[in-house]
Amino acid sequence: MRIILHEGKDDKKYIKRICNYLEIQVTDENFYEMRDKSTFFKEENEIYQLIKANSRISKMLFVLDADYKTNDSVYGGCDNAQREILKMIEKLGLSDRSDYYITCDPTTKNGYFETLFSLVFQMI
Repeated sequence: MRIILHEGKDDKKYIKRICNYLEIQVTDENFYEMRDKSTFFKEENEIYQLIKANSRISKMLFVLDADYKTNDSVYGGCDNAQREILKMIEKLGLSDRSDYYITCDPTTKNGYFETLFSLVFQMI
């Protein structure tokens, strides 16, 4: 089973739309809502414990917003978010079966899923 860890309900809706467009079959079972960005960086998170105990999970994708470095000097901005999620994936021992995607404006490396979507729709 493949799963997607995401921040909130809206992110899940966006990801489902993208999967539908790409004709990738997903169900609610494929999604784990982390509630907010900081939860991704808490090793003791109950979702991580469930994942580690579930042998059916073969691959996972972490999808989180870059947010803004000016608002959060530790996790904000694409570079900080990337550094911290890689550390967490390694700490959890999930490197061999996981990947990540940080949603943001590719030019400024700041923003959210909505920021990325609005840029894509401007291009269409």
